[in-house]
Amino acid sequence: RPLGSERNAHVRFNLGICYLAQEVYDEAADSMDQALADGLPPRQSERAAEVAYQCRRVISGKHPSPEAHRKLAESAERLVNSFPDSKLAEEGRWVIGLALQEAGDVLLARQAFARVPASSEHYWDARRGEAVCAQKLHERELGRGSPESLRRSAEVAVDLWRRFADDVKETQNSPPRKGSKDQSSHPPSARQSAQWQSEARLAAAALLASEAIGDFAEALKLLDVAAFDARSVGLRLRCFRATGQSEVAKQELLSFLKHAAEGGSPDAVLNLAV
Repeated sequence: RPLGSERNAHVRFNLGICYLAQEVYDEAADSMDQALADGLPPRQSERAAEVAYQCRRVISGKHPSPEAHRKLAESAERLVNSFPDSKLAEEGRWVIGLALQEAGDVLLARQAFARVPASSEHYWDARRGEAVCAQKLHERELGRGSPESLRRSAEVAVDLWRRFADDVKETQNSPPRKGSKDQSSHPPSARQSAQWQSEARLAAAALLASEAIGDFAEALKLLDVAAFDARSVGLRLRCFRATGQSEVAKQELLSFLKHAAEGGSPDAVLNLAV
């Protein structure tokens, strides 16, 4: 039969189902891609798109490569755009960003994460992913971008990290309102919230204190004075010295050394030195 015929599409679809049953995932995904291109009825089209997406997830997990991740992103995007009511569409919206990020396409990944709606159970992971990608974009500019472009990319990442920290904190202070379209119905746990807030504020502070921005006073506002991990303390010491607070820096260092001696991490001092 000629390619594009309905009969050929059905044959390809059934072949894909057979490959899926045999766990030959690459052939199953390719068969479903071909069946969709040849033209299937709506119900079979949705099933074919779901199978192709699920197979690409397996392939990218077992045999990760930029090509595998990009194919997964393409399958997820097709599923989301063509069949938004599919039971896999919500997950797919988030996976588009994940797959593109793994492929190294961080700008596209950031844009995909930004499209994940607040109603999704993956919303907060996507918000974090958006900030991570913005920071990676800034890091790619280091050593080749102009001072102005470096400052702009750093400021974008700072803004995303700060808003992420503030919004995550808000979920703990005020539960989501029923029927609200602007608030996530899947708030993070208190433990996860605290971890994410600490991570986000530290990342934003490090960018503020970087050569690209150099706003040490603003960086200090974000740093948790109760945190005694080496990175937080090291960054506070740097900011105190940069703002002329040498005595405060000295007391900070003494407190850190005392904390390490009283049961802190045995590698704390070495990590601070590094």
